[in-house]
Amino acid sequence: RGLGVIFITHNPHHAYMVGDHFSVLRLGTLELSASRDQVSLEELTNHMAGGTELAALKHELAQVRGVDVEELPEAKALTVNTPEGTPS
Repeated sequence: RGLGVIFITHNPHHAYMVGDHFSVLRLGTLELSASRDQVSLEELTNHMAGGTELAALKHELAQVRGVDVEELPEAKALTVNTPEGTPS
């Protein structure tokens, strides 16, 4: 109805159900700014869970014997184009 609503949450499932644009902040810096049609629930979850930090952690953990890192995202999977055209 032409009204903007800001919904702050740490639950990507709740956000994805009602949001049409998502902004994820990490330490005061905008990490993700994407409309719903530009980002999947999985991508949103990865950004909210740590984004590129998870990809770096995956690389480090892969060096440790016995650690399964298959479920952690790759850095390229966390890149979503922002409306300004720059990857986040």
